[in-house]
Amino acid sequence: MRKIFTNNVLDRLLGGPPRRKDLVALMDTRGKEVTFRELPRLVDTIADSLISEGLDEGDRVIILIRPSIEAVLYFFAVSRAGGVVVLADPAMGREVFAGRVGLARPTLVIMDPLIGFVSGSAVAGRIIRWLGTEIPDADVYSGMSVLISKSLSSLRNHKKNIRGKYVEERMDDSADALIVFTSGTTSVPKGVVHTFRSISSMLTMVSDRCKSSESDVFYSSQSYFVLVSLLIGARAVIDRRATFDPGRFIRITKSFGVNKVYILPNEGERLVGYCAGKRIGLPHSLKLILFGSAPALAGFLTRFETITSSRTDVKCIYGSTEILPISMIDMRDKIGFSGKGDPLGRPLSGVSVNCSEDGELIVSGPNLCDRYLHETDRMSSYATGDLGMMDPEHGIVLSGRKKDMIIKNGHNIYPSLFEPTISRIPGVGTCAMIGVFDRKRSDEDVILFIENVSELLDSDLEKRVRRELSSGQFSIDQYAVPDRISCVRIPVSGRSRKIDKGLLRTMAR
Repeated sequence: MRKIFTNNVLDRLLGGPPRRKDLVALMDTRGKEVTFRELPRLVDTIADSLISEGLDEGDRVIILIRPSIEAVLYFFAVSRAGGVVVLADPAMGREVFAGRVGLARPTLVIMDPLIGFVSGSAVAGRIIRWLGTEIPDADVYSGMSVLISKSLSSLRNHKKNIRGKYVEERMDDSADALIVFTSGTTSVPKGVVHTFRSISSMLTMVSDRCKSSESDVFYSSQSYFVLVSLLIGARAVIDRRATFDPGRFIRITKSFGVNKVYILPNEGERLVGYCAGKRIGLPHSLKLILFGSAPALAGFLTRFETITSSRTDVKCIYGSTEILPISMIDMRDKIGFSGKGDPLGRPLSGVSVNCSEDGELIVSGPNLCDRYLHETDRMSSYATGDLGMMDPEHGIVLSGRKKDMIIKNGHNIYPSLFEPTISRIPGVGTCAMIGVFDRKRSDEDVILFIENVSELLDSDLEKRVRRELSSGQFSIDQYAVPDRISCVRIPVSGRSRKIDKGLLRTMAR
């Protein structure tokens, strides 16, 4: 008899107390809903089709379905059928996407009908790309089976009962569950392999800090956090639009009773601008706002606090693709920090953080990934590339990134040590400090880019910032005072919307 699988992650989704069975688990902004009672049958229906398609235990699967209830169902169904989900988004760029697909070597790609149509049509593909959406070339899927996803109504109409068709087998906690790639802009990717054990540990940590329950309704523009919401026992709203819009976010929050959200700092900055223009604040019904995936500096948080109710708990998550979360810190604790560097909070229970001789943060814990793709050595600890120290009051305090270090006149300058201070200067929005080598001087110039959120002219704000950094309230070490300050729209990249310092270096040259 053929096998269907269960594991400690699916237990969280398909089990749960009887009282929640008739509650809506998933809802989208177009009116579709799925209850917790429906989830097991829908997931099993899809798993049956995947097995019939030839999916074997351990096979890798890429899911290319736009944000939807169907995308969530297919994600869990791959695990139920014994497969390993590969997270690789075409939005990262066609070349990068192709590189990651080539490294993971999936056997199956699942795509929704629209993406399937566009991938097979040169004309439609050009139109979609003109609208700003990346669709990978069809030859990327060479050698893979392609399965077009079914709609929710079609899945509901599938009356076939698969009970008795399979023997249920429990997967070992150490089995591969998910392959996700570290952020970056090169076509040479680094794949991170998570097991059911590391994912389950991550879910426990997030659930403990979020104090989640079935009465909670989560929202996030990031599809992976929709999955996390369900797995920690809450309900979730899926925005069918892939791009974040601040006005739409507020309307969704009110319409669907959203009380907890996970957003990116870049999205939070857009909320600040929108609310300031409308002279409104965020809904008081929000109990928890989580920031993650990119640094949330104190200057930004100071502005964000002005649109946030005192009843709303705002936390910033520190973590990486290899191990998430590492620590959390309350927004108001971060704003109140007066030392140098960026405070990240105390390590979560079970997570160990140590510093190497050169100050690099080395972390370990039950939520650490198993290994990198195509490497046999299992990971016992992870060198973050972040420099910092452990502070008795504030926990981890970040002082810089090893790869971002600028060397000027023999001084080691770590931008992350100074950017939090610069972000506090009135009128400064997002900021980024980079180094550019000057061949004539055989030394690096320090370039500071800032976004102007004041009513001053760019030139006047640049002068104000230079005065403040040199001798004002926000003065920094003289060797780190920038050689040039420029007001620009700071570029961001990737789904995490992190500052693209590579592009800034190109701009500076």
